[in-house]
Amino acid sequence: MIREEDLRGYVEGQGWAHASAHTADALDELVLCDYFSKKDVEEILDSIKAKVCIRYYVYIDEEDERMATVVESCIKGRILSDSEIISWIRNFRIEDSNNRNNEYYHLKVNIKSFLRSIYFRILNIEDTEIILKAIKSNLDSL
Repeated sequence: MIREEDLRGYVEGQGWAHASAHTADALDELVLCDYFSKKDVEEILDSIKAKVCIRYYVYIDEEDERMATVVESCIKGRILSDSEIISWIRNFRIEDSNNRNNEYYHLKVNIKSFLRSIYFRILNIEDTEIILKAIKSNLDSL
């Protein structure tokens, strides 16, 4: 997932490329697999973070929703602790906010869309208040 550079969703005349979304669908199945360790799941989430935090493309075909499904599964399945999820969420930030060029805004839009997708996915899941609060705090800081 990290090495994929063609992030287009629908390609006119060719159909759906949608590598980020299709990979997220597969990763969602993998995080639920009993054979995967906690470390494996953390690596999957890190690869999703890397794909969300790109500066050269803005996702326009609901890739954020598909990637958020993986996080939702981790939260619902209690695969990682709340504190581990919160720590991962807090890493979605923009370091060079003084350089507000197109790449800055691409990154900001991708992060905000992704975090919002997670937020609304888990809004009605029991015992997620602390995670919701962390997401809101992160969104407010962007």
